[in-house]
Amino acid sequence: YMWESVCKLLSKWYKTQDNVFPVSVNISRISMYNPMIVEQIDGLTEKYGIPKRLLELEITESAYMSNPDLMKDTIKKFRDKGFVILMDDFGSGYSSLNTLKDIDVDILKIDMKFLPTGHNNVKSEKILASVARMAGWLGIPVVVEGVETKEQKDFLESIGCTYVQGYYYARPMPVEEYEKLIKDHNKVEEKEDIPEDVLIDLEEIWSSESSAGMLLRSVSVPFAVLEYENSQIDILRMNKAFSSKHGSKGFDSFLIYKEMYKLLTALDE
Repeated sequence: YMWESVCKLLSKWYKTQDNVFPVSVNISRISMYNPMIVEQIDGLTEKYGIPKRLLELEITESAYMSNPDLMKDTIKKFRDKGFVILMDDFGSGYSSLNTLKDIDVDILKIDMKFLPTGHNNVKSEKILASVARMAGWLGIPVVVEGVETKEQKDFLESIGCTYVQGYYYARPMPVEEYEKLIKDHNKVEEKEDIPEDVLIDLEEIWSSESSAGMLLRSVSVPFAVLEYENSQIDILRMNKAFSSKHGSKGFDSFLIYKEMYKLLTALDE
């Protein structure tokens, strides 16, 4: 019922709107055991005349771990049809790294348990940043769910996580409110007042509540904190200006990488 209801809505928007955003639906573990599940969902998109990419499919990590071979085969069939697959609740299972290595998904949704909620959460922030970086190396976009504050959102931006989900943006709403929200989605965010004199304690570089986090939010020019080790450059933190100019991965531009590498190599010598 839910899958068909979403397909009906997407069909309506696809026929009447220029810019249609995808909607994701959950596929339960029980549904994944249905040998006809791929044909069933593919049939719904054909029935309502919508592109496969508009109906995104969320599968939990725990569902995958229950029968990896079956799940891997079903996910491959979905992707071969053109569907986008999201792994939901990533990090809530017991074998997340093996899962990431063995399965082909398009997007990772990180479980909100990783998200810092309060003071002195440097350890959880390091873990979250490391998972986002690891996914970036594999070319997998990351969505962090459960974001409720601007501080959380800013921290996630600074570590290169460009997609967040949570009450900071919106709570569950009727379709009519969602349609209005989409029309107004280009609203400008309010600016944050930052003290002029900001000092950095490098030991606090991971903390979203530290002076370093405040500096990242206050500098208007592209700014990033780098880690250079064994001739490898990685971005630890970056501000919005840096992400906008160079992309969430930061060094997609070969010229920027080349010049930075030359400078750091000279410092090494």
